Amino acid sequence: MDLVGAACNGAGFEPVLGPAFTTDQDTLAAIATGAADWTVFYAAQAARLLAGRTVFRPFAPPVPMAETFLAVHPATPARRLTPLLAACNAQE
Repeated sequence: MDLVGAACNGAGFEPVLGPAFTTDQDTLAAIATGAADWTVFYAAQAARLLAGRTVFRPFAPPVPMAETFLAVHPATPARRLTPLLAACNAQE
């Protein structure tokens, strides 16, 4: 969270942290049933997960060597992710 948090702070907003998750599947289930939640997954990890009601959106990673994805509810409008994606992309 340090890299993503720093990217958000640098873009002028503070990410709202939710409860800690215990497993990847718990995280994806919470995102699928919640409001506009998101979390970051490494690409290799996202490729192995069954996401059903969650989608993985690629973005330029804060660390150039670590390809990452955002796990988001499929109905989350892209405009709601714009500040987060811009913050992460600005860290390159």
